[in-house]
Amino acid sequence: MIRVVAFDFDGVVLESNAVKTTAFADLMTGHGDGAARAMARHHRENLGVSRYLKFEWFYRTHLGRAPTRVELAELNERFNALSIEAIIAAPFVPGVLSFLKNHAGRIPLYVVSGTPEPELRRIVTARGLTRYFRDILGTPTGKAEHLLSILKRENVATDEVLMVGDGGTDLRAAVETGVRFYGRGDFKGHHCAEDLCGLADFVAANGAGCPPKPGSKPERRMP
Repeated sequence: MIRVVAFDFDGVVLESNAVKTTAFADLMTGHGDGAARAMARHHRENLGVSRYLKFEWFYRTHLGRAPTRVELAELNERFNALSIEAIIAAPFVPGVLSFLKNHAGRIPLYVVSGTPEPELRRIVTARGLTRYFRDILGTPTGKAEHLLSILKRENVATDEVLMVGDGGTDLRAAVETGVRFYGRGDFKGHHCAEDLCGLADFVAANGAGCPPKPGSKPERRMP
């Protein structure tokens, strides 16, 4: 029985991954087009990973040194200037808003994201979503640690918590902590779908939530 649902944010609540990909590339254009493309590719391949780790990867790989704390802070400030308003304006992932409206108050809902927590809270508040979530959790604390905290806080078993994500970090956090996983995208051997229109059906079929709605999309399981 699913009693708690935790959501990644970018690409799961808002369609904001492309905004961040562009921002990562734009940050590094001063180092050449090839470096900018490499930064964008690294972000796409590591969705949900802290941006500070991505900045460190770029500096070590392309500049041959670690960034200073001042440089990391400046990169983060520039990244926010390039992206945060566009993230706030991004459309919802199909199916997520109806799920939040129908399930908030019935079961505890959380955000568990790789975005810095103060920024994450600002975005969630700006979109008027705070009322749907019991808590909004971001970095520097890792996703697995957040999930363990949720398990303790809600006093539930691991198979009673569902992590909804679109990146490898989401799946790894679920596997590491033993909670269940629902993926947006292709995740072989795990329940997944192209959007979240079938999430309510999945949760209802596993003992919680609202009855399935006619015409909703079922989840698919990758071979």
